[in-house]
Amino acid sequence: MAKNKKLFLITKLESSHHLPYWKLLVTFGIKPPIECDLIRLIGSFSGQKRKWQAFIDSLDVDYELLPEKTYQKRFRSKFEGFVPAPAILLQDNYELSTLISNVDLRKMNDLEALMELVKRRL
Repeated sequence: MAKNKKLFLITKLESSHHLPYWKLLVTFGIKPPIECDLIRLIGSFSGQKRKWQAFIDSLDVDYELLPEKTYQKRFRSKFEGFVPAPAILLQDNYELSTLISNVDLRKMNDLEALMELVKRRL
């Protein structure tokens, strides 16, 4: 694993356990109570899509899926203004920066585009 590097996948969900329920609603044509472009791209009924899981595991960088409220509590003192969720943040040593913003995620049409962007920006 890369030393002192970690990705934080910030979602708009209340809990990472809500991911399968969110995908189930979408599948049945029911609008979820919370729109999350990151989950739209990486989510499946059982959690994260296998292709995404294999990709992120291959990066040799630690990562964590965080609900927005947990992210805000944990990083309260590190940011003056929070990066709006959904987003992918990179912690390199002790510095935290935005790898992929909510604007970038909104423009994404598929998982392949997201994986390519992550590779380029890492």
